[in-house]
Amino acid sequence: MDFFSALQFIQADFNVNSQLVLLAGILILLSIAWLGIVILIINGIRQWFMKPTVQGVFNKMTSILLVGIGVRIATEKM
Repeated sequence: MDFFSALQFIQADFNVNSQLVLLAGILILLSIAWLGIVILIINGIRQWFMKPTVQGVFNKMTSILLVGIGVRIATEKM
């Protein structure tokens, strides 16, 4: 019982199990809210990446990067 009294949000005088269930419920709701925000942000980024101009620039940049890595590996001394 001393372990629970050391926790910041758990009061040992009251029902510890109900306090833990309440804290778990709050944590679940906060996690769902946070993941909802992440989903909205990722969806916005996905819509931006789906634009043809962005895809073209992204493809050109990755092509240049891959060719550069290939040239570096080919000219590397062993």
